[in-house]
Amino acid sequence: IILEVDSLNYATPATVSRCGMVWFSEDTVTTDMALNHLVRALSKESSPDKSGTETVPAAQTNFVASVRQYILSEGSTSLVVDALDFAMKEEHVMEATRERLLHTFKALMVQGIGMVVAYDENHPDFPMAGEHMEK
Repeated sequence: IILEVDSLNYATPATVSRCGMVWFSEDTVTTDMALNHLVRALSKESSPDKSGTETVPAAQTNFVASVRQYILSEGSTSLVVDALDFAMKEEHVMEATRERLLHTFKALMVQGIGMVVAYDENHPDFPMAGEHMEK
C-alpha cells in the first residue's frame, strides 16, 4: 500500500517504525516540479469507457493540452504559479500550504475534465473543440 500525505503531523512512532516512508520537504519539490507532475498525471489518468476498457478520452487529452500553457511556466511564471503565490499571501481560515492548494487545484481540474468528457459523450455530433476549452 502506498499513501501520499502532505505532512507527518499525525504519524505515530509505531506508523513510522512499521512502514517505509519517503518524505520530501517543501523545499525539495518545487512548484514547477509539482505542476509538471500534475499535468503528466492528468494526461495519463485513464477511466473506464462504456465497454469497461481503461482509456484516456480524446476530450481529456485536448483539455489538458489547451490549459497546459496556463499551468506550466515557459520562460516566465504561469497563471497557476501567480495565483498560488497570491493565495499564499492571503489570510485563510485553515492553514494554507502549497500542497493543499495544489491538491484542491487538481480536484477542480479532474472535475473540469469530467465535465468535458461527459459533454463529448452526450454530444457526439458537436464535440468540444480546443477553441471552446480555451474560453
